[in-house]
Amino acid sequence: MRTYRAHLLAAASVTLILAGLPAAATPSGDRLIAAAQDGLMAELDALIAKHTDVNATDSAGATALAWAVMRGKDEVAARLLKAHADPNRTDANGVSPLLLAIDSNALGLVKLLLANGANASLARDDGETPLMHAVQAGSLDMVQMLLAGKADVNAREKQFGQTALMWAAGHPELTTLLLSHGADFRAATKSWETSTVNYVNVTSTLGATGIPWNNEGSYSGKAGGSTPMLFAIQAGDLKSVEALIAAGADINQAAADGTTPLLASLYNFSTGAGMGAGRNASRGLRYAPSPAIANLLLDRGAQINVSDRAGYTPLHGAVLVLVAGGTGRLPQIGFQPTKLSTPDAPAPVAPKNEAEGLKLVARLLDLHADPNAETKNTTPGPVGALRVNPASTGSTPFHLAALSIRSLHSFRSQADELKLQRCSLDDTLADKLQCCSLCVLQWNQMFMIATTVTLYP
Repeated sequence: MRTYRAHLLAAASVTLILAGLPAAATPSGDRLIAAAQDGLMAELDALIAKHTDVNATDSAGATALAWAVMRGKDEVAARLLKAHADPNRTDANGVSPLLLAIDSNALGLVKLLLANGANASLARDDGETPLMHAVQAGSLDMVQMLLAGKADVNAREKQFGQTALMWAAGHPELTTLLLSHGADFRAATKSWETSTVNYVNVTSTLGATGIPWNNEGSYSGKAGGSTPMLFAIQAGDLKSVEALIAAGADINQAAADGTTPLLASLYNFSTGAGMGAGRNASRGLRYAPSPAIANLLLDRGAQINVSDRAGYTPLHGAVLVLVAGGTGRLPQIGFQPTKLSTPDAPAPVAPKNEAEGLKLVARLLDLHADPNAETKNTTPGPVGALRVNPASTGSTPFHLAALSIRSLHSFRSQADELKLQRCSLDDTLADKLQCCSLCVLQWNQMFMIATTVTLYP
């Protein structure tokens, strides 16, 4: 009896499992899919006339309609829909024909599927929606169609909890459109705990990995918690930031690590198309601040003395705007033997953005930004790019300016009048730059020697 019951339970389990699988294609179903793939309308019509299952699937769960969409066969798709093909039947990964049409940038098929009952909010297994994909493609027409089809504007994908409004960064017209349809500008992504190794440089670094560095242990903290505004700032999208502020977004809403919009606009690393793996990872990184966004936020009263978990402040970022010189290259800070001046070396060249950068630094100082705020930890980068962080822990904005090879032009232009004097918070920006030698001395005697050699070749 016990054996008989076991057989019954096993049979029932198999039945339930099979019931949950998509219908396997019969020989005629296989021919229907093949006809759809090749656009053979006569054979397609003949098979439909014989009542072939139009929703039969192949081994990956794809229907004839899905194949028609993937192959861009508009006429085939229309015929299958007329024969009651299900526009919401998904494949093994939860991908619908509508998502396939969007990813193929097939505007006509998107319109056709929506007109025949495609669900504009049907997400695939990872939670990514048709609206997210249309936004990612930057297609205003497709986004408008989906919104007209009642797409869920605030749906979140599963991994990080991102929304379509976040994905609109870099496309201000889409940001504005989504906001007009109720997109949540207060939404934040998931946050999580991370542990980061503190790599502190000794004198110089070798190669893309930044070796040798001292391993000073690790520190823990939160990551994530990014808002649509932080996404827009990361993309350097001034117009989207303006639209978000106009909609009521909080200009001081911080990410989980403490990064505010103002800090993000100045201390901003982005990954480019050249981002690689392993030891070449840092080559795809760019220093991408946006002084225009920073000035906009300052105009709106953004908080000045804020910091991320590494201790970097907006003033640190503003100094690094000058250090990077508007080139997009990662800032180079500290003792660099290969860049020391020789008697016949040319004078340091002023960065192209010197006037803009100095003006921004002066504005922050006038608003009582703290020039003595010290960094606490290093800024983590992608695997294989340890030198994302531009300076050692304990660095103040003043240290960054004093130790910067690129900032030496500002010092050297005043070399004839350079006098060692006490640095005061009440000094003007020019006075602060004049007394850089003392700052270097306080920081490290070796750095003072290196800087003095460059100042007086």
